[in-house]
Amino acid sequence: MGRDHDTSGGRGGGRGRRNGTKSERGKQKNRKRRSRHSTTTTSFNNRSGDAGPKCQPLIKRSGLIIVAVVILLVIGNNLISQKTTQGSRLKEITNDEYFTFSSGSLPLCSMDQVHGGRWISKILQPNEIPYRTNHYNSQCGSGQGSDDAYYEGPAYSRTDGTIQSFEWIQNNHSSCFFEKWSTDSFCRALKSDTDTATNNDESNSNSNSNSSNNNNTSTGGASPSDIDVFIMGDSLTREQFLSLFHLLQGPNGSPDNQVDAYYPMTHDCGIQLVMRRLDYYVAKENMLSWELSHKNPTYVLINFGAHYVADPSHRWVIEHIAEDIRGWQNRCKLQNKECLMIWRTTVPGHPFCKSRAYEYPGLNFLNWTLPYAEKWLDAKHPPHHWADFGHQNEIVLEIFRASGIDFVVMDAYRINILRPDGHVGGNDCLHSCLGSKTDVYSQLLLHIIKLHKQGLLVI
Repeated sequence: MGRDHDTSGGRGGGRGRRNGTKSERGKQKNRKRRSRHSTTTTSFNNRSGDAGPKCQPLIKRSGLIIVAVVILLVIGNNLISQKTTQGSRLKEITNDEYFTFSSGSLPLCSMDQVHGGRWISKILQPNEIPYRTNHYNSQCGSGQGSDDAYYEGPAYSRTDGTIQSFEWIQNNHSSCFFEKWSTDSFCRALKSDTDTATNNDESNSNSNSNSSNNNNTSTGGASPSDIDVFIMGDSLTREQFLSLFHLLQGPNGSPDNQVDAYYPMTHDCGIQLVMRRLDYYVAKENMLSWELSHKNPTYVLINFGAHYVADPSHRWVIEHIAEDIRGWQNRCKLQNKECLMIWRTTVPGHPFCKSRAYEYPGLNFLNWTLPYAEKWLDAKHPPHHWADFGHQNEIVLEIFRASGIDFVVMDAYRINILRPDGHVGGNDCLHSCLGSKTDVYSQLLLHIIKLHKQGLLVI
């Protein structure tokens, strides 16, 4: 019976209109059942049936589930493809190793992100070793020439020709890019007015320094003015310069025994660097100001040195360095040149290293944190006031911040207190064999210059 037959008024009519007879109620149930089945093939916009609106939420949920399944299938196929074509990269993630992201897709890391990083293990194949050196002035090699040359020192040289090495990776390494060393990138960064060596130099940045074998350098060719980088400090600074010297020359460069207390260097790409050794600032307190006025550098990299003096004398030295830097930067402003001082913090040694007990993996320092490393060092009762270096590094930053000069910190202390290995050995637990511990300074220098050229450096 049609619903228009139940239109009579009154209480009975109301109940009839709502409920109808038993036979009619049965027919209505059957209609509802048929409607529920039919709505599965009905458009979402078709609302003529009684059951249509009631079934729409189920249909919508079914549609969303289908879409989700399709998305998961697509993602799964992509992961399978990546695992097939980039298995080594996925393996690095599985092993909690460094994921090599495309430099073009990430911004340059801030220095805080870089300094907050950690060391990871890295095995170098023979063709990946950036250089070899006989370390003529140390026990890191035989001292008999290039045939017995080492990178990372003899403890890490393996019988298959590979080398146990290490790499410093930035904090939150998936969110930013820590510039890889490349001689080409270093040259372009220094010679560009506005840095054209951007993050898109992936092919240069991700390749090791062996790819730049035309790294010819000469001595004595540096001009007396307009030096690109002036480096001054003690024997640890000379050690840093030796690393830079070898990285710029590549694996077939000349030996480092010509690098002495004063060394000018000109690369074929046109960059000019000068290294001046000064162990005690108070011994030649006018040397820095004279060098700055005669060399007219764009970048100055300085270190106080590992020669401890009491806090009052230390403060006096740092205040005078700040005055010298201020005068140099004022002259730079008159030339419309942005000049930057890079201060490398001082790293302590690691006592009792002569037995090489600190070499990896015998001592797994890769999971060390800065507080742990400082506690470990204190427990060794280090000589030469090494435990005071962290405190005096803070004094330096306090004075420089108050002086108003433009400077940035290269925090060698934060990075290499975490590396108790790789020291020269014997009675020398301060200096290190050339390798990743020293090469990281050149990488940091390149990264700082690129940040500065792009106006991204927080000073």
